[in-house]
Amino acid sequence: MFNFVMHCIISTVVVAFEINYLSIYLLLLSYGQRLKLINLPSLELRRLHTDLLWCYKIVFGVVDLMCDNFFKLCPCTVTRGHVYKLYKPSSTSSARSRFFACRIINAWNNLPLSTDFSSVTRSNVL
Repeated sequence: MFNFVMHCIISTVVVAFEINYLSIYLLLLSYGQRLKLINLPSLELRRLHTDLLWCYKIVFGVVDLMCDNFFKLCPCTVTRGHVYKLYKPSSTSSARSRFFACRIINAWNNLPLSTDFSSVTRSNVL
């Protein structure tokens, strides 16, 4: 019994030391180096991906939110790129320009013509 308890205590100390060592090592690395080490995209790219996904869900009615409450489809029929362009309203305040419905429009409208919206299934975006 004593050996088992000592083994558990020593294992806990070793694990705690390894975690602390790894934490200190990660703090010495730059943000880009940490991302590369743990194989993650940047926070900015993850936010953009999530925003584009929510924009898709709202525009195509995958979620129970009215598209008209967020976006207005561009009325012009001849556009460069895809046909689901969104109208960008003017915003006079910086707070409004950072709101989801305004910040995502440029990225959404700049999606290439080769974007195949029909290939995205409902199960992929839920």
